[in-house]
Amino acid sequence: MPENRHLRFLLTLLYIILGVLGAYLTVRYLLRWLLPFAIAFLAASILRKPVMLLTKKLHLSKTFVSIIMVLFLYGVIGSAVVLLLIFLVDQLREFAADLPGYLSAVPAVLDQLWQNVLSILNRLPAALRNPVVKFVEGMASGNSLPSMDVDVGSVFGTVKSVAVSIPTILIFTIAMIVSTFYLVNDYDRIVHFLASQLPERIRESGTRLKNHMVTTLGRWLRGMCVIILITFFELSIAFLLMRLDHAIVLAGLVAIIDALPVFGTGTVLIPWTVFALLTGNFSRAIFVILTYLIITAIRNIIEPRILGDHIGLNPLVMLVCFYVGFVTMGILGMFLLPVTMIALEKLQEWGYIHLWKNPAPKPEPQPVEPLRSVLARKWKKK
Repeated sequence: MPENRHLRFLLTLLYIILGVLGAYLTVRYLLRWLLPFAIAFLAASILRKPVMLLTKKLHLSKTFVSIIMVLFLYGVIGSAVVLLLIFLVDQLREFAADLPGYLSAVPAVLDQLWQNVLSILNRLPAALRNPVVKFVEGMASGNSLPSMDVDVGSVFGTVKSVAVSIPTILIFTIAMIVSTFYLVNDYDRIVHFLASQLPERIRESGTRLKNHMVTTLGRWLRGMCVIILITFFELSIAFLLMRLDHAIVLAGLVAIIDALPVFGTGTVLIPWTVFALLTGNFSRAIFVILTYLIITAIRNIIEPRILGDHIGLNPLVMLVCFYVGFVTMGILGMFLLPVTMIALEKLQEWGYIHLWKNPAPKPEPQPVEPLRSVLARKWKKK
């Protein structure tokens, strides 16, 4: 009996490892080929209910409503992408125009930074100051600014690769839009056919897991979008008050970094504060650190209310998953491994798999009877 239990555990573990490996290979390689159809399937799952509702309310052909809704969805997405690209290109053009001025100011900033570092080192005891100064001078002498010469050949190669990829992008877009229409039209029949290819137990657990993951991750993503927008507005106000060039773009970049697992606004704002202190810009350092403290305080207040316990994993387990996923699979693993762990935790809870033992709840400690009551009870017995 124990041997069977251990064998069952090893087989389950092997299936899970193969499943994770298969998911990684699918996302890393196979998804590149099937990406237009994966996007089409996602779009079809979003459009299915609106198409059914409009078909019933307006008494129109489902085919006609599907065509209109597919074109409307991709039209809205395409317009948003084009407007975003126009905005980014405009900001990059302004940044490129200002770049020579920024580069010309770099030597003066580095010289000021070096003078401030030396003034700090001079306050150290002589026995400690001399080796530190030699070390810092050695590092400083080994660094030089990168050359800003433009390689015309590389620029031409980039333009050529973009031009060559235009037909691929066009075919990708056509395949995505057309497959979306077919999937919206026959969504239920296609999903039923794919589900019927799986064994009953896998189909049952997969359906429950899909519903749970869609609900849980959907709420989490909506909550994260709200938090990112709040952080973006806070950073935008702070950067505009600091009169930074390209304040909106910088706020967007820092908000995106803040949304990445393990990272946060401190990844940018704390080094920025240290740099401002070393260069003698104390007012900027105070403003940046105050911005960081305000954003952190507001996030700590709103994050539990918005996200709640939607993920359902211990924070330490999530951190381990983020780190191991990043070390083994890069940025992709930081998202893939935590999602896999969430799925395994629910399958374990529902009894479909048995990878670890769930500890029995600790018995509640019995309240200690006060000494006065014990003595009184014994006195009564006497």
